[in-house]
Amino acid sequence: MVVKEQLVQSVLQEEEGKAMLTYVLNRGGETSLYEQLYRALRADIESGALAAGARLPSKRAFAKHLGVSVVTVEGALDQLVAEGYVRAVPRSGFYVQEIGPNLASFSRVSTRETVKSPSKAGFEGKSALGVAKMGVSGNDDVETLEKLATKDESFCIACGEGDVLGVHLGLRGESGPRGYEAKIRSNGGIEDGRAGCGASWCGQNDVGRKWLADFTGATAPEGVFPYAAWARTLRRVLADESERTVLEASRPQGSPRLRAAIAAHLRGFRGMEVHPDQIVIGSGAQSLYGLLVQLLGRDLVYGVEDPGYPRLTRIYESNDVTVRPIALDGEGPALESLERARIDVLHCTPSHQFPTGITVPVSRRRSLLEWAQGGVAAPKGGAAAGEARGRSVKASSARPRYLIEDDFDCEFRMAGRPVPPLAALDGAGRVVYANTFSKTLGGAFRIGYMVLPEALAERFRDRLGFYACTVGALEQLTLARFMESGDYERHVNRQRTRYRRLLSALIDALAASSAGDHLHFANAGAGLHFLMEVRDVEEDEGDSATFEERVARRAAIRGVRLAPLGRYRFTGCEAGWRRPSFMMSFSSVKEETIPEVVGIVSEAVMAEVGCRA
Repeated sequence: MVVKEQLVQSVLQEEEGKAMLTYVLNRGGETSLYEQLYRALRADIESGALAAGARLPSKRAFAKHLGVSVVTVEGALDQLVAEGYVRAVPRSGFYVQEIGPNLASFSRVSTRETVKSPSKAGFEGKSALGVAKMGVSGNDDVETLEKLATKDESFCIACGEGDVLGVHLGLRGESGPRGYEAKIRSNGGIEDGRAGCGASWCGQNDVGRKWLADFTGATAPEGVFPYAAWARTLRRVLADESERTVLEASRPQGSPRLRAAIAAHLRGFRGMEVHPDQIVIGSGAQSLYGLLVQLLGRDLVYGVEDPGYPRLTRIYESNDVTVRPIALDGEGPALESLERARIDVLHCTPSHQFPTGITVPVSRRRSLLEWAQGGVAAPKGGAAAGEARGRSVKASSARPRYLIEDDFDCEFRMAGRPVPPLAALDGAGRVVYANTFSKTLGGAFRIGYMVLPEALAERFRDRLGFYACTVGALEQLTLARFMESGDYERHVNRQRTRYRRLLSALIDALAASSAGDHLHFANAGAGLHFLMEVRDVEEDEGDSATFEERVARRAAIRGVRLAPLGRYRFTGCEAGWRRPSFMMSFSSVKEETIPEVVGIVSEAVMAEVGCRA
């Protein structure tokens, strides 16, 4: 509980003539001091007590005034930066961001004080790597993973500074807005960008090849599945569960017990208040997306992020729906693209965009929720006009709009507490939340789930209630007990610690390599991949893609598989300038191989940089 001692405008102490903020923090409570301070500042920003553009006190002065450590203040400010409430200006300070219209009245965020964060893994109130400094070349103001995750130097995806949509949507016939049509194909022959990739990436058949390191995400990390704990839990299920409980697991939405366990997990870890009846269990995300198309309708237009997850496009196309790519800017899906492409359903990854690693700030999250709510026919009367005031994107139709929030690796945010999902901010029933256990329990573990708004959950039972759950009863009940016992949380905490150590070692080695002065690491610490950019080689889209492929080819010859960003772009994006970049999915890399792997990558980069000199 944070008690506000006085208003922001009151002056207790001055720092360079500016008002100092005062909060009374509960040192004996369960909630960490940094989280209490984060919540208090966030509340003042959302209420308008801290206006957009206001400069916050310096970390040291603020810490001294509150009687806490600088690490506590730094943790709160870094979390606010990560969520987009605050902007960090190098050698100047922290400033309140414009966060858009107030959607607090629609929020479904859990207000309980038991919200868990990665602090339980042993870094409460600290940066992701404690306070150890990292010599990250090209980021003078970024010295820890937590600061890397706040994107002091944001990565720009937009194709050019003008029309961010036009060059992203290929022309095919005359249907759709301004001649844009549904069929889109990714470059480079990617088969699966997030869980694997195609054999054509390196111009040769790589099926079955043993890689020294694979940064594409195609290779499953070893040692992820907790065999001993799982076997112990399975034996208990076989010994204890009744036949009735096993039969209940075949219901269309899955086991009531597993759905209750997932609801409790989402409440504790993601701050979401959901009822188990809103949850649908399925054999991985891909089968659930097929159900979603049936539920929402094939007459709607579906949008996917560009650059994005290639297999996702194929899944939607195989379900006979119109799919259009939506350009990203530095903050996520571009709102103008959504409107101009006449999207009804946007599939997005706001907590950790794939493949760029962008964390969508709160201002854009609110605008996306506005966009989704704007697709519903407005009620009659004067209230509608008041609700529409301040909206940045106007509704272009009365068709329902939805956001599909893919939260695929939220458990592995290394910096600060988890960023609240869109679903926790949505009170109008426009967000479908989707996640799987593949990242936490391994790719061979095929259980996923989606959380439907109440109206859609009712529609699911009415229209699709004839389906049986696609996951076996024993798997569901074992997972339910695994979560109830705390074994799942302990396993995730161990994995997070392991990945944090691996990420630190990898970036340290890359920064210290021969190519270190040419590398910039964007969005590290936000999940299980980051973006590695090559500095001083900024070229147009085509030349950057060529540079990436040449580096990837050199590395592949020596056993390191890289993932050039150009392979995740869609056909037609040929304009604009950007740095050559690589998506670095690091979870399968073995720590003992890092020196050799980094040597291969740095030599490949320097060979191509030398060709440009």
